[in-house]
Amino acid sequence: MPAQVRVAVLDSCASGAMIAAKGGRAVAPFLTDLGADHEGFAYLTSSAADEVAQEAERIGGSYFTHFLASGLRGAADASGDGRVTLSEAYSYANAETLARTERTQHGPQHPRYETQLTGTGDFVLTDLARTHAMLVVGEGIAGTVSVRSDTGALVAEVDKPLRRPVVLGLTPGRYALTVVRGDGRYGEAMVQVGPSPARVAPGDLEWHLGDPTATRGRLVRVAATPEPPDRSADRLLLGVLAAGTADLRGFGVAPAYVGADRLHGLAVALGANVAGGGRGVQLAAVNVTGRRSRGGQVGLVNAARGLGGLQLGLVNAGGDVRGLQLGLVNVARGSSGVQLGLVNLSRDGRHDLLLLGGSAEPVQLELRTGGRVLYTVLGGGAGLGEERLHGFLAAGGGVHAAFGPRWWLDADAAYHLYPGDVPSAVVGRVTAGVQLRPELAPVVGAGLGVERPGGAWGAWPFVTVGLQR
Repeated sequence: MPAQVRVAVLDSCASGAMIAAKGGRAVAPFLTDLGADHEGFAYLTSSAADEVAQEAERIGGSYFTHFLASGLRGAADASGDGRVTLSEAYSYANAETLARTERTQHGPQHPRYETQLTGTGDFVLTDLARTHAMLVVGEGIAGTVSVRSDTGALVAEVDKPLRRPVVLGLTPGRYALTVVRGDGRYGEAMVQVGPSPARVAPGDLEWHLGDPTATRGRLVRVAATPEPPDRSADRLLLGVLAAGTADLRGFGVAPAYVGADRLHGLAVALGANVAGGGRGVQLAAVNVTGRRSRGGQVGLVNAARGLGGLQLGLVNAGGDVRGLQLGLVNVARGSSGVQLGLVNLSRDGRHDLLLLGGSAEPVQLELRTGGRVLYTVLGGGAGLGEERLHGFLAAGGGVHAAFGPRWWLDADAAYHLYPGDVPSAVVGRVTAGVQLRPELAPVVGAGLGVERPGGAWGAWPFVTVGLQR
């Protein structure tokens, strides 16, 4: 297809096994960010290669499509900037689809995401400022918010945080909004959405006590195939050298190895911990989780196919990371979480090489890697000291802020190590850049360096200019 960016969304069984060659027909464009300079393709599929795509009567269709549509309307706007990016839409649809299918008869459904896009920042799918009508659910409202049209159709569903408003793009009309808090009460409001944004505040909700009900028994998940009797849960698992079980819902310990297909507890080993998935904590030299984990991993090396918690170690590697990676080296295939370390690598994050020159340090080569907000700085170059040039190494971290598709601002601090008797320094800096071409951007900045030669503090201001690739 003769287009700069191609986005394919497949909601079908085994859609994770799709091939790239697909047919299509021309339709009206949906991209509202006319300033985007991206090129490439992105594939979003509703299920893995060996999974079925599930539907539910309550939402009137597919889990994945329902939550992807809700996300594009604004539920996925995690940054609160009024725009839903490709990674935000996928992360929201992935998390909600997985959470809502974990206890179905067919089991968890894992959407998949494959992209090869080049350009600055993230790719914007919907811009809420350009929608014909908006519904703003204000601060002070928290819980599961359902929006239905006047015909009763479920239009959007979102887990609303307490301290952040949520903006949903809708077509003009009358809508019924319901908020469920999980305390036996629910709030309702009728909203007329028109050309001007309609706002719902806590005082607009009419609260009711849920209808009293009686259960007819326990809700039991019906498995697609009966589980063998030896898959009963273990509360305490001890091993002389190694220990393994299908389901650990307690405490497991062994000197060399602890393995569990499902971990909902604590596993401790000197050697390695291996788990299929779950909500537990792994503590060992090497920790591995084969499926998505919503717990934590603490060790020298941690690896998880999907992470919704904490990885603390020297080397942390994850697939879809929606938690915190804290270590020397952090690697993520896709990350909407936080990476803190010396080297942070994320396919959806930042990988920029800069050549800088300034009044205090004439030549500096710098690598900035990390997520969309936090990044690390590694570099070196030549600086001035006592009227002579000398080399130095630099390491630090910073914060990135994007203003539209082309402009951005970086604020960082780094420790500069100089050779011999030259005193080390801490350098703070603010740089601004504009993306003139997909692989080239000029940057300018200013900063302040602080050092303590001979026991007395000294500081010097500086300016810097350069190019970023």
